[in-house]
Formats: sequence, C-alpha cells, structure tokens
Amino acid sequence: MNSIPSGLLRKDHASSTLEALIIDALFNTRPDLTDVFSHETAGSATLESLGLSSLETLQWAMEIETRCDIEIEAVSFAPKSTVVQLAGHLEALKQAQKKTGK
Repeated sequence: MNSIPSGLLRKDHASSTLEALIIDALFNTRPDLTDVFSHETAGSATLESLGLSSLETLQWAMEIETRCDIEIEAVSFAPKSTVVQLAGHLEALKQAQKKTGK
C-alpha cells in the first residue's frame, strides 16, 4: 500500500462522504489547520503539506478508523497523496475488508 492506484482517483458519492469524514477527523486532530484549510481546500492538500507529526498521523488514522469502521495503517499514507486520493484508497480498502469479513 505504498501508493494509490490511479484508478481510484475518480470521485463518487461514497468517497466524497468518506472524504468529509477524513477531513473532519483531520480538523479534530489538528484544529489549527482550519485556519489554513477549509473543507473544500483540504481535499486537494497533500498529506505531506498538512505537516502532521508521526503522533498526529497516528491519532488521525485512529480517528478515521473509529469514524469509518475500517482498519488502516498510518504508515501506508503516501505523503504525496492528496486527501481526496486517500479517501478513494480507503474506500477501496473498506470494500475489500467487507468482502473478507474484517
């Protein structure tokens, strides 16, 4: 899970809903980012540009897991990916976990 396949870059309702949850979790983890990003602009931000520490990344991942009922590894977050791309990747992961019963 080092990078997000290009086929997952399309935006559909499920990933946009997941995107909103991810952004809410981000703002909960780092409230100061609301001074820099809005819900609309945060989606195009790269994960690297968010400036999260490793602890904040782990907290963000845990919050996403809780909100989205999904198991993820924060180390799999590709720094050059955008929040929208992460949402697409996590939606595919969530679907795969449903199929395997995780």
